[in-house]
Amino acid sequence: MADLRVRDMSLEDLRSLEIFASSYRTDRYLRLEMEGGDPAKMWRLVPAQLPRPVTKVLDGGGVQALLELYGEASQLHFVGAVADSELIGLATWRMEHWNHMLWLCDIRVREEKRSHGVGSRLMEALHWSALREDAGGIMLETQNLNLAAIEFYRTRGFEVAGINTRLYPGADRSDPWEVALYMHRGLDG
Repeated sequence: MADLRVRDMSLEDLRSLEIFASSYRTDRYLRLEMEGGDPAKMWRLVPAQLPRPVTKVLDGGGVQALLELYGEASQLHFVGAVADSELIGLATWRMEHWNHMLWLCDIRVREEKRSHGVGSRLMEALHWSALREDAGGIMLETQNLNLAAIEFYRTRGFEVAGINTRLYPGADRSDPWEVALYMHRGLDG
């Protein structure tokens, strides 16, 4: 994509572009296995087959949806990837001053543009934003079902830093195996 431009964007910039939904489909996941008792509980993530394929469609309702999900406009920052006047990638982040971490709220690339370097360019821009903010690293949360995202992050130096088995709604869900994974990458790489 020779005409790809990646740059910081304002809310006004985003309002003039279509913010697209993000989705993934999978038939595999990382199963959480735990053993031991508190405080010495040990856990590991093991690749496993889902009982049935799962499709997740994440928000795509525009700027207001991003604000409702991720916080006040004054705290959010956006990095957009634009080609031919079309938004093809978007990263939304905020600085968490209490722990000096850049928190990646959301990153998305149009499905037909994936595996063309757009996500990598967005991550590179986030790295530079984190350096400008004097952050200690970049943190994010993803689901153990989103293997493509986990692999994307791992190949860019992120490591699983924690889990949350209670982040998503309870036992009546259609996918009770879903667990939140927190990932971290330092800035020294």
